Amino acid sequence: MSAPVSVRAGRPLILAPVGDALTALVTRDPAALATLGRLHTEGRIDALLLGAGSLSGDPARTDTAALAAVLSRAVPGLGVIATALRTNDHPYNLARRTLTLDHLTGARSGVLFAAGDPNEAERVRVVRELWNSYPVSSIVGDRESGVFAVLDGVHDINHSGAHYRVAGALNTPSSRQGEPVSLLFSADGSGAGSVDIVVVPEASLIPAHPDAHGADYYLLTDAAGAADAAGAASRAAGFIVTITGFADAAALPPREAALPEPSTGTGTLRVTLRETLGLGLRTLDLSDRPLTFEGSR
Repeated sequence: MSAPVSVRAGRPLILAPVGDALTALVTRDPAALATLGRLHTEGRIDALLLGAGSLSGDPARTDTAALAAVLSRAVPGLGVIATALRTNDHPYNLARRTLTLDHLTGARSGVLFAAGDPNEAERVRVVRELWNSYPVSSIVGDRESGVFAVLDGVHDINHSGAHYRVAGALNTPSSRQGEPVSLLFSADGSGAGSVDIVVVPEASLIPAHPDAHGADYYLLTDAAGAADAAGAASRAAGFIVTITGFADAAALPPREAALPEPSTGTGTLRVTLRETLGLGLRTLDLSDRPLTFEGSR
């Protein structure tokens, strides 16, 4: 198979295994894991998206967050993105599960939402508020003074909307990268104001000035497709490439420029997924919300 002609060096590339390729990862097939590790080491991919098949209506057959945690250990340093397309998954549970994944991966995780459901915009907002409700800076861990945490920055989100009512703060500290990377699958490119990255199908037209809409645009294509149809690829900040088998991954192009070596600290990879994808730190200001522990002073 030939690689998409518009997947160029220097643009982030996220690999999305579907079908047999995803099954190989679920069963931890040694050959598939070895190929995945080689693709990452060679700089051909920046992250892995799990559950992309559900974008086309295929039912989810595994917990993508749990699988992401396993694969992040199998291929250290690889970014992992879990899908969050189940509308019956309460935002509090989703926020806690995905933030836990972020801590397990060393701030190298992301979450893919999907437009189309009437409550999705509110769901994304609630999840982001919960991600920010317990700032990681609150954790002090001072052995000499015996102070573990200073809770003045923990806020109840106090959300009351059309679809969700969520009062309290999350019981998990926020991410070292501010928030996990948020992505939104949107057939028409809408919803850019709520997330970091909007994912559009290959046939969609990307707005001429993506940065004016508050998010980068990534083109969803496949390893056999030519992604520059209608000129959309010239405006894409990155690509999400689906593969049905790991033999397809041989078509992925190598980078012309080497990626910077990750800095390390106590043996732990320190480069976040945001840094890998060229995204800045992102947080929400919740200072106008009530303090969670105000009455305990």
